Amino acid sequence: MYDIHNQILVKGDNLEFLKHFRLRGVGAIFKNSFNTKKFLEIKERLNKQYPKLDVISGIEIHASKKSQIKKAIEEYRNRVEVILVDCKEPRAMRAASEMGEIDIISHAFVDQSAARECAKNNIALEINLKDLISVYGIKRANLISKIRFNLSLARKYKVPLILTTGADSIYDMRNQRQIIALAECIGFKHEEAKKALIDTPKRIIKTNREKISGKIIVEGVKRV
Repeated sequence: MYDIHNQILVKGDNLEFLKHFRLRGVGAIFKNSFNTKKFLEIKERLNKQYPKLDVISGIEIHASKKSQIKKAIEEYRNRVEVILVDCKEPRAMRAASEMGEIDIISHAFVDQSAARECAKNNIALEINLKDLISVYGIKRANLISKIRFNLSLARKYKVPLILTTGADSIYDMRNQRQIIALAECIGFKHEEAKKALIDTPKRIIKTNREKISGKIIVEGVKRV
């Protein structure tokens, strides 16, 4: 599985436990500002411990307006493999859905018009499991209702979905079977959950690496 949205590597938590989760790829996601030197240090360290593990560079932008998103795209699109945007305001969320340079709307709760734009621009919606397991009672019930609504929009408009742990520590991590089981409890079909955990993140990473390397010149045009 791929766990793109993950804070463990950046925080330097005990990485010995990663071997228990059978990860194919894991994100080193920085918040608002990407540290190239630190990322390379993390990648070098992990390559020694887990040579088959794919370490993914990324940044999560916390945005309340369109200009913040545009600035982040200009600064980081050619530097990182994944850009996530956490939109605090509906206007920013709709703006993000119209920007094809964005990969993922994180902690995603979108409306119908934004879902249509995400589908058109191939922007994935993230279902972050830490959001779910860190709340209880009526808050969790409301969150599950919102997730199911977004899941219905994703099916209707064919919006890509990704599942992540959102882990801040090793105690937030879950293996593939646990994540799929939890996803099925909140409305995912088995194959939808599997695709959101493996196929979609793998496609995003592969496409962006080809763009950064110059193999993809513009959308739909690849250098042979």
